[in-house]
Amino acid sequence: MSSYVLNVLFDSNDLQELRAVKEKVTLIKSTSSGGKVAWVAFDPFQQNEVSWNESYYVYASTSEIQSGALIKKVSFKLANSGESYSFKNSVFENGVPGGAAIDSYKVANANDPPASLIFGLAQDVKVNNKKYNVNPINADPVLYSHSDEITPIERVTIFMERKIATSMVLSDIKGTSLEVDLTGTPEATVKFNKLKGGFDLV
Repeated sequence: MSSYVLNVLFDSNDLQELRAVKEKVTLIKSTSSGGKVAWVAFDPFQQNEVSWNESYYVYASTSEIQSGALIKKVSFKLANSGESYSFKNSVFENGVPGGAAIDSYKVANANDPPASLIFGLAQDVKVNNKKYNVNPINADPVLYSHSDEITPIERVTIFMERKIATSMVLSDIKGTSLEVDLTGTPEATVKFNKLKGGFDLV
């Protein structure tokens, strides 16, 4: 299981200005699906360490997919890549090996009573030694008797924003964002650039 670290740095003067207006560091994890969710949003220090392992959960939610909504999980299960997970009787059944591509996860909506539900992948993340458990990284509506196959990608989008919370559905990013590709790289460092209002790779 691979581990990853993203170091997030600020100059002291810039940090004081950002904290004064309650700006938060927001991270989005990439997937093959289009439903973006704020994986984690946190108040920064001068030096911040964000770390995670390449381990995923499948989750189900009855939340609505609209900008600003918070995803609230009603069920989740630690998952293995390459497996398919049927959601039936309001819980995830054991995964079926070979039910998805080797680097992907499949969820199938077989719940009773039949209804469209929200499904996605979730992942633990640690920020400055504080652990956030089973945080959604994407959200997709799945009709009854339909399925969704999701491939996680080790790319993180980072930006500053004031009105975003962890697990919030995002339609767009208002601030200046930077995508950091950690594919095959265990660690990266970014620093806030006041002139651009966003981050640079260091």
